[in-house]
Order: sequence, then structure tokens, then C-alpha cells
Amino acid sequence: MSTTLKGDSSGSASFRTLWDHSNLYILVDVQDAKADVNDRVDIFVDLNNGKTTSYEADDRHVIIKRSGKAEGTEQRSYHVRETKAGYQVELFIPWGGIQAGSGYEVGLDIRVTDGGASGTEPHHPLYWNDRTQSQEQDTSKYGVIQLAPMPKSAQAVQGIVHIDGKKDALWNKAVPFEVKRLNQSEGAEAVARAMWSGEYLYLLIDVTDPNIITDRINPWDQDSVEIFLDENHQRTPYFQYDDAQFRISADNVATFAGSASPGRLVSAVKKTNKGYLVEARIKLHSLTPKAGNVLGLDLQINDNQGGGKQNVAKWNDTTNESWRNTSQYGILTFVGKERYPSGT
Repeated sequence: MSTTLKGDSSGSASFRTLWDHSNLYILVDVQDAKADVNDRVDIFVDLNNGKTTSYEADDRHVIIKRSGKAEGTEQRSYHVRETKAGYQVELFIPWGGIQAGSGYEVGLDIRVTDGGASGTEPHHPLYWNDRTQSQEQDTSKYGVIQLAPMPKSAQAVQGIVHIDGKKDALWNKAVPFEVKRLNQSEGAEAVARAMWSGEYLYLLIDVTDPNIITDRINPWDQDSVEIFLDENHQRTPYFQYDDAQFRISADNVATFAGSASPGRLVSAVKKTNKGYLVEARIKLHSLTPKAGNVLGLDLQINDNQGGGKQNVAKWNDTTNESWRNTSQYGILTFVGKERYPSGT
């Protein structure tokens, strides 16, 4: 997920974070076409998220200049590269004695300074959270990041199939991935496959649900498949222009939200001896993929079991927020025609 910095500067910047049990990894992407000797990125980390008004032993302040010089870190722990629009700073910060794991919270702030401002004009650094610019001595206004597991990943192979609700032989080239129940002992599940060609994404979703119910008033209370797309893979906590929700019932009745619309979807549904099979072709809204591109994807299986009981299966996002929050979607990678190892 890319997070944008704020401020009055004419430039722009964003950052991403990753983690493992040894290090916190940070990538800062700065849009600043004119290089200056004073261009710099300041990274502030409060490893125990103490939010104190003075520095403690776990707190870090790292300065990395566009020129490649740095303060507060070792040469081997960072790298600076020029890009077409500016430059990127990549670094890692060891956890030290902290036992980092999923759910752990870290205090963080990023500040980006455009050194090209004139001597009489004050600098207006970009920042993430602390608008007072007091990060050097006060960690109480840092933002907070929470460590999360790596999203599940799947692959869409290149190819074209006819949308008729049947599993054509070409679907065997696509590696399946499973949509599992959420902490439930019974209910519908599914196995999905993905394919792409041109501006189209194809999905085959084989649902196991022997008791199909589609006579409820609300479409989300009917047995159905929901497809969530985040085409720019921004992983935002809200829907953007590119984000979409397609819902296809076991009777092949479709409903839409976000940027989804009837003109973008062709679908077919066939009943099987164990449930139903959904085949869909979705016209991508803002992306014409190439091999190696990615988008955010999640799948949800709605299972009405009768008697007011409703179960849900999901691929990656275990929350009930997929309809408005893309930050927990899985990752779909577009690959060529060859078969690639699976990743679930």
C-alpha cells in the first residue's frame, strides 16, 4: 500500500513499508525532477511506539540525501536511485531486541525536503503525520503502522475463453487458488482460476454449495459470488475511481458497486452436482495489463444456509469491509501463457 505525504511543497512523495522478523523496510518515492544538493529524506521511527515527548533508546532518526550521503545509518542498509520523475530512497532498520510480529505497532514519520527552494523562501517539507515538524525530539505525533501478514497471491495466465459456464480445457493452464470459509465449520467454499487477454480479466469460480438459496430480497443475502478489484493496487482504506465490486448470484443475476457496471461484465452460471460454477469476463476500467502487472483482487462467497443463517468464504480479506476498503485484498499477477508455480 502506497501512502502519500502532505504539505505545501510543489513536489509530491509517497512511501511503502514491508517487514520480516529481522527488519522494517521502507521505500520512499519522491517526485522532484530537479536535483539539488539539499534534497533529502528524513525517516523517524519509534520502534516500541512509545509516543514520548523525548527520544528513547529505541527511537531512530535517519537522514538520507539525494546525493547518497546519509546520517544515522550504515551504508549497507540504504540505497538511493534516480527515477524519471525524481528519486527513491530504500532502507531497512533492524528491530534490535524487539520481537516483531503480525499486529505489532510501530511509530513512524517521513519528511521530504526539496532543497531547490531559494534562500529567501522557507522550505516547506512534505510530511506524513506530524504537521508541527518536531520529529527530531518528539515521537508523540508520529503516525502508526501495524504489521500485517503478506497478502495471498495468485496468477492470471494469458488466454481467451468463451463465457458459457463450462470449464474449457484452457482453464487447466491457470493455477487454482482456494476461497476458504472464515472460522466456520460448515458452509460454501470455492476454487478459482484467473486468465487475461487485452483489457479483459476472466475468472472461473467453482463453488461448493449443495443448498442453493436465491429467493431473498437483498442480493447479498442470496447465494452468490462477489469479485472485488483494485486496478491501480493502491490498497487504500476507501474506494477510488478504479475500484469495483461485481456480485453474481447462483442464478446469474448481477449487481454492482464502485466503478462496476453491467457494460463491463459478461457472466454465465451453471449448476453442478456440488453447487454452481461461475464464469465471468470483466472489462478492466483503467488498466490494460501486460505480463508482470498486478492488481488487487478479492473473492467472496455468500452462503445463505436457511433459517436466517448466513456464512461467508473469502480469499484474502477476512473483514467485512471489502465493499469499501481495498487495503486487505490479495494480489493477482498477470503472467504469460506458460504455467507458473501457484501461490496461495
